[in-house]
Amino acid sequence: MSTESTCNFNSTDCKGIIRPITNNTKIPITQKEFILVGMKLCQTHYNKFIVNETHSLKYNEICSHLKHDEYQSQSKNPDKKSKNFNLRKVPKRLISILNLDETAKICSLCRKKTDSDPDYNMLEEYNAPISRKKNDSDNILKVGNHTYSFRKDVLYTGEELKQFESDYQEIITQLTIIDEISLSGKIKKMSNILYKNQRILGQKTIYDPDEFKNMLEIEDADLIGFFDELYQGTNPNTKSDKTNNNNKKKLKKVIINILKFGNNIYLMIHMKINGIFTIHDYDERIQNQQELRSMKNSKLVDFILHSLHNTKDYIESANILFATFEKIEQEDYLNNFVISTICDWPGQINLRRAITLRLNEKDNSGIPSQILSLIPMIKPFHVSLNSRETLFQIYHFFFKMIYHNLFGENKILVQKPKPRLIDLILNLTFYGWKNICNLIINRFKNIKDIEYLILIDLLDNSLPLILEIYAKLFRCGFYKGYLEGIVRIWVLFQRLQRHNYNKASLIFLSDVFYWTINKHPIIDILKNNLPIFNDYFVENFHSSLRYQTAESNTEKQIIQKAKIIDIERNDEEFKSAFINTRNTKISKVKLISLEKKVSLILLSLFDEIYHNIGKTKNNNNETFELPSFNNKIVDIRVLPLAWSTSNLPDEEKICDAENCNITNSSSNIVLICGHSYHKECLSFLNEKCEYYFNYLSKNIKTNIISLNKRSFKSLNDDKIAEITKNNNDLDDDYEDENVETLLEETEENIDNQYEIQYNIWLNYNNNM
Repeated sequence: MSTESTCNFNSTDCKGIIRPITNNTKIPITQKEFILVGMKLCQTHYNKFIVNETHSLKYNEICSHLKHDEYQSQSKNPDKKSKNFNLRKVPKRLISILNLDETAKICSLCRKKTDSDPDYNMLEEYNAPISRKKNDSDNILKVGNHTYSFRKDVLYTGEELKQFESDYQEIITQLTIIDEISLSGKIKKMSNILYKNQRILGQKTIYDPDEFKNMLEIEDADLIGFFDELYQGTNPNTKSDKTNNNNKKKLKKVIINILKFGNNIYLMIHMKINGIFTIHDYDERIQNQQELRSMKNSKLVDFILHSLHNTKDYIESANILFATFEKIEQEDYLNNFVISTICDWPGQINLRRAITLRLNEKDNSGIPSQILSLIPMIKPFHVSLNSRETLFQIYHFFFKMIYHNLFGENKILVQKPKPRLIDLILNLTFYGWKNICNLIINRFKNIKDIEYLILIDLLDNSLPLILEIYAKLFRCGFYKGYLEGIVRIWVLFQRLQRHNYNKASLIFLSDVFYWTINKHPIIDILKNNLPIFNDYFVENFHSSLRYQTAESNTEKQIIQKAKIIDIERNDEEFKSAFINTRNTKISKVKLISLEKKVSLILLSLFDEIYHNIGKTKNNNNETFELPSFNNKIVDIRVLPLAWSTSNLPDEEKICDAENCNITNSSSNIVLICGHSYHKECLSFLNEKCEYYFNYLSKNIKTNIISLNKRSFKSLNDDKIAEITKNNNDLDDDYEDENVETLLEETEENIDNQYEIQYNIWLNYNNNM
């Protein structure tokens, strides 16, 4: 080692004490080539190359997660940069599914979001986090005059355990006495108070909800907090102050109406939410299916809380169902009949896996034979909901532009709004497009411009598909149209890279094709009674239950609430006391005006696209810069499917056919995928785009291989995921603008402007 007492740089900048570089010195990776062990640096150069560089590297570290920007945009403050991302090395369990290096770091936001992201947590390689248990060394319980310490190293004698059991039973007795004042008992108490005050004492009605609550609590101590408990059932934390005040008033009215109904009812606080807007009436055939969707046709047998994290959980849940048949002495039912089980994706894959293992391993699988009587089927509503949310997020830049032009730049549109707001924007956009679609198509004709084809695919293909597949095709029982819709929705999920649901729709199609080929009787039942195969009943009931319960409710409280809902949901007289009715005719007038406003927005946008034809910048077929959207950079998912194939469309060529030799024709057909062909070439290809067909065939095989691999996976490979509490509300619903408020604030009359612009575009077409 050098014995020099001067800095190795030996320059005029040298100042301060000499610091030796030893094996223990943490040399920044960027300086390791020329800062070596054994060198001596003055304080100035030590600060520059060691201290400051280390600080700079740490300060400029970024999260390596591929979806960091997406997760960040979904946070409550997407535009606010976090001061501390809390970067840590990627957990070993996530390295393989994230395709990151072991030294890579990801932030706390991405660590938490990854475990709740179905793109990752449904992968075979995914391992769930194991929650850390708190140190229980100080876990001390005092019961009566006795103190108990619950620690692994503490052992109690038999007498001490008997004393603990005695204390425990005493507490249970006390809790039972407290709980004896049941819901119906409290209703009876309230009813007696109201009767005495108004009928006997002749007191005036109290209209203020807070005064009403205070009066009840003063009259009877058992009612202290009861009004608040009912009020919490309306989930006030998710509503505005105005809505909460209205709910308090309605709640008071409901309680007063108890006198009308008598004391033998259970109070159910269920604010029925009617649709606040109806943009266009659905097919009249839907009216013929209303009886099939009636909740009167369903009955709650039991309500059981059970985790559903893996295949073993689903088998256990199925066993509960099988045990129900034994209780009612109908064990042979499943030997003669099958039950269609309408499932989301986890239910589909886990139940099918159980069925596959039972078929292959029989009794050795440990799975009951009754599992073979269950037929998992795709949830039509979930298909619709997932397609809408996915499309909205992929084309967020477009819908954000529509939204701000409709309601103002100051209105916030988060990356993932609530379904009601998504539906409003999608429907307004679609019907605004229908008003002027012929004008647009006639002006552009067969132009192969990327921006134009993006919007044609979105507005004329994807948007009507996702809006109608459930609301029209499924609900009206149009089997042929629904089946074709499922094929198209699979193509959409595949192009948008929506993992799992690009497999769920394939499973359904595989079943239907198998039943059709083998002439299985279930196919006729499906064709003639399509709307029955629906999750509407369960979703409707769960929606009511979620609305009337809070996260803090116990299992017993949730089950009790479920039974109350089942008892009272068909009591029309009771519900009429607090149903929130709306004037839908007023909403229709405003919505039609908004549709025309959307039409004006689209006319202006397409006019700009027309003047930007051929100006879209292609960055190696990976990203594209759109000039008509302020040079917004988008990835390949936004483009029509042709750009996902192995043969991309050529904007300079009239025909994309590989062996086209026609030179004297300028007439062509541009398909919805984005490829174009001469009529003669397309006829030669049997009216099919060969590139489109090859792309779909390849991805069908890929998805089937993945599905088979999952289905044959042994139960021993199951890892029971522990539920980890997320305290930062990252997965909560995001605050949207209130839909009713948006509609109330829309008063602008644009009929004249609409007529003027419509005629201008008509003239474009007439002059061409």
